Amino acid sequence: MSHSAAELLNRARQAHQEERFTDAKRDLLAAVKICRESGPGKALAVALRQMGETERRLGNPAGALRSYEEAVALMREDTEPLVLAHTMRHLGDVHQEQGGPEQARPCYEEALAIYRSNEQSHPLNLANAIRAFAAHLYDADELQRSAPLWEEARNTYRSLGIHAGVAECSVRLARIARHQSDDQVADKQLAEARTAAEKSGDDEWLASVAKAACQYEYSEAQFLPFAKKKVEKTSSR
Repeated sequence: MSHSAAELLNRARQAHQEERFTDAKRDLLAAVKICRESGPGKALAVALRQMGETERRLGNPAGALRSYEEAVALMREDTEPLVLAHTMRHLGDVHQEQGGPEQARPCYEEALAIYRSNEQSHPLNLANAIRAFAAHLYDADELQRSAPLWEEARNTYRSLGIHAGVAECSVRLARIARHQSDDQVADKQLAEARTAAEKSGDDEWLASVAKAACQYEYSEAQFLPFAKKKVEKTSSR
């Protein structure tokens, strides 16, 4: 990678972290142009993956798909498997968000297979890939198949102290139990979701979980006082 391209990518990363996505895209366009002039390879793949992430944050799913798909094609030729897995998962997310579950599924399956087979996989990356596939199956009404994946992801999030992840998985498992008319298990899962949400200490995230819980029609009598308190606290910030 030429020095100027590396400099542009570093600057784009900084802008992305600061949520200056328009600035990040400007630098990425320049970096991609430089990398293309050097020919296809890992440098261009990395720049395109970063572009995909930025396009997604800018609300441009078509641009994100183009960038991710080209990045994946290049990564199959010359890159580390875990980098490919990470990109495949995000490509699956964009397909899923844009109403393309048929295109999303093989992306999730491949990403998860790579993470599971690679001893260097970070537990959080694996948990995120499991969670993404579980959500895909859940949205496809394959609740039974998604349940053990939610359990597995939750166990990892719990071991890492990722309370937000524990709460989301518990909410989903509560919904599955309710679908099976097992109110006792559903209430137990919901109680864990509430505890984890409170431990997260993030008011905006708490309000989001509370809203999701209400949408999933869990025990409103138990959850709504908690939800109302958190939503009111968030809106007053």
